[in-house]
Amino acid sequence: MSRVVLHLAAAAVSFLALDVAPAHAASTSTGDVAAEKRHLADLGCWRGPIDDTVDDHLLEARRTCPPERPILRVETEHHADRINGLSVDGLCRFGATASDDRTVRIWSMREGRVVETVRMAVGGESGGKVFSAALSPDGRWLAAGRLDGYDAVGGPRSTLHLYAVSPEGAATFVRAVEFDNRVFALAFDPAGERLAVGFKGPMGEGSSPKGAGVVVLETASGRELAADHDYMGDVYGVAFGRDRSLYAVSRDGFVRRYGPSLALARKVRAPHGQNPDSVSVSPTSGRVAIGYDQKATVSILSGRSLKTLAEANVRGLPRGTLSLVRWTAKGELLATGSATSKDGATTVIRRFDEAGRRIGRDLPVAPARVSGVAQCGDGLAFTTWAPSMGMVEPNGTMRPFQASPLVDMGGKARDGLLVSEDGRVVEFGLGRGRATPVRFDLKNGRLIDIGSEETLAMVSDDVHAPELAGFAIRGWNGSNTPQMGPQPLKLLPLELSLSMTVLPNRSGFVLGTTWRIRAFDDEGRPTWAVQAANRTVAVNTARDGELVVAAHSDGTIRWYDGADGRELLALFVSMPDRAWIAWMPSGHYMTSPGGERLVRWTINRGSKSAPDVLPADAFRPIYENPALVKQAVDPAARS
Repeated sequence: MSRVVLHLAAAAVSFLALDVAPAHAASTSTGDVAAEKRHLADLGCWRGPIDDTVDDHLLEARRTCPPERPILRVETEHHADRINGLSVDGLCRFGATASDDRTVRIWSMREGRVVETVRMAVGGESGGKVFSAALSPDGRWLAAGRLDGYDAVGGPRSTLHLYAVSPEGAATFVRAVEFDNRVFALAFDPAGERLAVGFKGPMGEGSSPKGAGVVVLETASGRELAADHDYMGDVYGVAFGRDRSLYAVSRDGFVRRYGPSLALARKVRAPHGQNPDSVSVSPTSGRVAIGYDQKATVSILSGRSLKTLAEANVRGLPRGTLSLVRWTAKGELLATGSATSKDGATTVIRRFDEAGRRIGRDLPVAPARVSGVAQCGDGLAFTTWAPSMGMVEPNGTMRPFQASPLVDMGGKARDGLLVSEDGRVVEFGLGRGRATPVRFDLKNGRLIDIGSEETLAMVSDDVHAPELAGFAIRGWNGSNTPQMGPQPLKLLPLELSLSMTVLPNRSGFVLGTTWRIRAFDDEGRPTWAVQAANRTVAVNTARDGELVVAAHSDGTIRWYDGADGRELLALFVSMPDRAWIAWMPSGHYMTSPGGERLVRWTINRGSKSAPDVLPADAFRPIYENPALVKQAVDPAARS
């Protein structure tokens, strides 16, 4: 073990008393608060005055600053959560993918393999998720937008990280720039000298989109060159033209062009309403393409006047959207998103010429929403939310770069997550719904294929599906407006209810949503709500409601305290080889034989710096504790 690893491992002993406490200890005495603020400022988490005032801003900084203790992270060598986008350099040597798993991965596009993993500081609720990444056309720069967290009223904060990329694809951290909104869209100009940043504004009831907009930075220095915050909606797409004009599309319904001087030159309404979702500029003609959310529509505009020149031929698409548009170097337009083939099962890419005429047949990609597409030689590279990545070859065959390593959590809301009464046994399918079922036995630390002789001999552990009867709950499966009878069950804007279970004795019920797990009493009044690891696609209960067990779209099963929603335990199973790891929020863990390859330790260095990442053996003597993990859901452990 290296000297630095020994130092960090020894230092971790002092963290053991804090590993279930807030990330940063509270100070209240005179002088201590100022020292705490100074430390938070050093970590990039405090921008206020250094004094002894304790207020909501300090409390928020304590809550959202990345914790300094070792944090256990699952590493599958591929993305383990939704891929949010793909950016390639001008020659398509390298591609960069941004993900909710708090990483950016740089790929050799020729070989279809990861050559560099860029990890973000993690912590807080959604802290560390990466919504956008961009490679400069010359491949020398990588930009990534890290979500730092949200303030008490839903106001987001994020940090733009800039890296220098070597000819071999290695990324070296250069600087970080802080913003008070989510970095959601990124684009370099053709020379790689300017970087455009598009923002999403605050979330939550009563929040205003004001404060979103576009900023342009000088790549080499990080200096702000221009900014326009006169937007009344989130910016979902930015792109530069050949002459360094900048284009932006916003949910306020407008398309904007900024000239080479970055002054606003033109602003027009998008031809098809309030939801333009992406923008791309043809390198051959300068024409601008717009894709839309919730519509299978593509507009082609003049690059100078923004006058509509054509509407792409979208006939024959049975359902879905063409929200993502990209021009190729040859002047072909690619459009995709969630639009599917005639059978409705596979997302497709459709190609057009510069007049919007369809080229060839639709290319089937994957049974998931496409989040990125790019021309690479004669093939088309793509990424999906699954998460998956691959290349469509000229003959239409698909060459996968990454098959999803995650358990398929689709179709599990009704009967895909079975739990024993004591909460120690869960059954679920590795595939969609109940396909390829397995049983995890926490008490004995085993994962077994159901149907094996060993499983058939196990008759002592009865398991049950979520209880869906008992209350008249409407809209619990895919709606923003679920109701208990006539009474609405209040969710955040854009938050969808995805799953439900009724508590024993009809004492209440639990909803799993896109962002949270929410508990209600028998009259529909909220009792608690907690931020979930990811979309909660199934919920169940055990021990007469003392435990809530949930399946999440990041491939994990998690156990929560039924009294307050506090997380107790998480389980991750790697699909390819069934290796697994179970761990507690404190970092204590146990694994299957060989499962330690899934373990990485993140040591945060604040939100503005790259974290240290260490292998499992760095803290094994301190945190590997199967006996403790096996008791994680027992009543004594919860108290």
